[in-house]
Amino acid sequence: MAAIDNLSADRNYGSSDLGSRLNFQVSDQQIIEDYNKSKLSSLNSVIDRGNTQITGINEQLKTANSFLASLPSDSEQRASSEIFVNQLKNDLKSVTSAVVSAQDMQKNFTPITLDSPEGLKEVTSFRTYAQLPEERAAQQLFQIDPDSYRTAVGLGQQYRQMATEPLGATTTPQTEELRNTLEQEAMNQLRLGSTIGAEERRGYEQAIRGAQTARGNIFGLGPAVQEASQIGMAGEQRKLARYGAAQSFLGSGETTGAAAGRDLALRQGLEQNRLGAASNFVAGGPSIYNLANQRTGQQQSAMQQYIQANQALPGQFGQAQSTASPFYQAVDQQIPVALTNAFANLYGSQANYLGSTYGAQVGAISRQPSGAQQFAQIAGGVGSLLSPLKFG
Repeated sequence: MAAIDNLSADRNYGSSDLGSRLNFQVSDQQIIEDYNKSKLSSLNSVIDRGNTQITGINEQLKTANSFLASLPSDSEQRASSEIFVNQLKNDLKSVTSAVVSAQDMQKNFTPITLDSPEGLKEVTSFRTYAQLPEERAAQQLFQIDPDSYRTAVGLGQQYRQMATEPLGATTTPQTEELRNTLEQEAMNQLRLGSTIGAEERRGYEQAIRGAQTARGNIFGLGPAVQEASQIGMAGEQRKLARYGAAQSFLGSGETTGAAAGRDLALRQGLEQNRLGAASNFVAGGPSIYNLANQRTGQQQSAMQQYIQANQALPGQFGQAQSTASPFYQAVDQQIPVALTNAFANLYGSQANYLGSTYGAQVGAISRQPSGAQQFAQIAGGVGSLLSPLKFG
């Protein structure tokens, strides 16, 4: 009956459809529904397989009883046959008890709910199982050196911020205002063309008239024509000067277009540098992913070395004790220690075990297989029968 308690043992999530998914792909309600469905399915499997074994044991028991009845009272085979009949009876009793217990559990089964302690425990167990090796390694890194872990997280945040935040202004408002003023003044001067200001024109007129008066040229159209000609030449010179100033401004590189081009090139260069630095950090820097992945690789390498160091050579029973460093891909850090001790005991006694089983095997060959052996040792408990019961 104690073996029936295995029906409530921890689940083997690897055999569940949900076991191959990541945490974010599975809801809490799906975990609860999967548990209830798998529980009932496992109980049905126990009952069906148990009834099949009961039928087989009854047939063997019937044959064994007939054979026992046909033996003379002084037959040497009678003692061994009686032992076999009693073993079948015990097997039948044990299997029947297991089936009845499974039927009672099926009849009294109460589905767990999300708000029940059992449901919360089941959700937590699945979430822990569904964690990737890198996630567990990251948790171990935090336990080993919290300060270094926080430093790596902080570096990752800074690189992310640097690669995603917009670049600030590369010029000052005063510079832009001055550039706009110069550009606007150059445009205004171009619009004036050959126009001369009133004060400047009056100066030209007075100078020209004074020169004409000094020469005695004050009558007729001559003075007026001379004045108009010289003022027109002054306007053309002013126009050419304005064009030259505008052209010089365009070539100075301080126009709005030139400044925008320089700013764009500068921003693109800075952005590329930032993205490159962030990419290098993600690829080979001390990010949490890289550190966790490195630790996972070390653990897997240590595990492979441990297994290879304890493999027997062809034709040999003995195995050398592993000298590889233990691996710690486990939530409970005491588990690897216990495994190491268990492996040492197992390998140290393997040669004796293999040698002693030869004699037992010879004796077993002459015996007819019992119902308990066919039923995965259900007589001693339904532990192995219930292994497929441990679902995902």
